[in-house]
Amino acid sequence: DVPRETLQAYTNDLNDAFYQIVRHSGGNNAERILVLPTTSTDNDQAICDSLYGYISSLPDADRIIATVHYYGPWVFQDQHEGYEQVNEAVIAQMETELNRPYQTFMQNGIALIIGEYGLLYHQDKVSDPQKQQDWFEAFLSYCHDRQITHMIWDDGGCIGNIMDRNTLERRHPEIYQLVMEYAGNSSNGDINGDGKVTLADLMLALQAAAGKLSLNSQQLAAGDLNGDQSITIVDLSMMLLLL
Repeated sequence: DVPRETLQAYTNDLNDAFYQIVRHSGGNNAERILVLPTTSTDNDQAICDSLYGYISSLPDADRIIATVHYYGPWVFQDQHEGYEQVNEAVIAQMETELNRPYQTFMQNGIALIIGEYGLLYHQDKVSDPQKQQDWFEAFLSYCHDRQITHMIWDDGGCIGNIMDRNTLERRHPEIYQLVMEYAGNSSNGDINGDGKVTLADLMLALQAAAGKLSLNSQQLAAGDLNGDQSITIVDLSMMLLLL
């Protein structure tokens, strides 16, 4: 039974080793933006506080992003009594859990990415499509209102289950549509303008994200799927869903 803050201290040791290696390895690494996780990418307040303490001690805290993952509230994912629907109790619990990293990091000037989020389909408990859609809408609304960057997770089976890996078709187009609606733009990923989204568009986006290719305004608008006026890894992850 190790205290949560002690666990995060161990994680911070790893984070610091990573930070020191990257920052002293030459090239652009002295200024590269780095992403550091909480222990198990959890949103527990003690570990969020511990990671914030480490990041804020760095001389370039403005070049550091904190990250957590989110698959909650567990009482909904596991369909506990009183939490079977996305009701006020579920939304209140979701807000409580997400407020911890939001208030700890973003409200104190540290960037935050929810590097994974989704439903645990392997539980086979949240099988109602309307429940699924309601959960995504509640989560996306929370992040949209607070301008939190988020990345949907899909391992093809037990988590996400958005895309069929065999047919390359989306299993839940309504979920994808929700994500795009909350992105607040009409970008379609067709950077090269050939009427479809292919690996060629993904390669153009990858080069643009790496700073090796300058896109014209029309290409940038097509590839900027999350609407932040740039091509980043977030856009790349969203584009993968379109292939």
